[in-house]
Amino acid sequence: MIISWYGQTCVRIQNPHINILIDPFGKSAGIRPPRTGGTDILLVSEPSMIPSGDSPAFSVDGPGEYERQGIYIKGICPTSDQKAKKKEDIIPTLYILEAEGVRIAHFNLSSEISDKDIEAFGEVDILFLVVGSGSRFLDGGAASRVVRAIEPKIVIPMGYAIPGLKIKLDKVDGFLKAMGAGKVSPIPKAVLKKKDLAGEETKVIVLKPV
Repeated sequence: MIISWYGQTCVRIQNPHINILIDPFGKSAGIRPPRTGGTDILLVSEPSMIPSGDSPAFSVDGPGEYERQGIYIKGICPTSDQKAKKKEDIIPTLYILEAEGVRIAHFNLSSEISDKDIEAFGEVDILFLVVGSGSRFLDGGAASRVVRAIEPKIVIPMGYAIPGLKIKLDKVDGFLKAMGAGKVSPIPKAVLKKKDLAGEETKVIVLKPV
């Protein structure tokens, strides 16, 4: 599978048969938005992220269990955020996908995850996790504690400061330091197979925004 990151919490997961887009954003973010045309499955953490224009064949915008084109999807409303937020606030949905025998989690979190949620998601191979603090994301230290609790094979940070982004966020460096990862050179995209997920220690991959 090929994994790309556009900035914010927007991720694309592709193979020759499927095109999955998570959390697209518009031009108002200040960085180049993703193209939604050709998307087979669209997942959004919040209903407001559903793009106008081209409508993907299948969209998910909240908790539940779904299956489409051989992809299993589970969305959960984090119990930690349910306690922390006001009744009128929107609580982002956390997702886990199973594709090509790989379990992929996308966590748009504003507070640390509970043991109950960790148990509900089960084993995670690849974890996308917000790390940039600001007004709505985990900071680097809290994000590193989530990683250690979940123990994914690979973690890919998202939701941090990049050139052009209008939202004020921390750089990824604080997360890398908290993880003890040292200097990690960003790559344009990640090309991963099940066999790449061997090993006991979590590997950190940093992606360049598309």
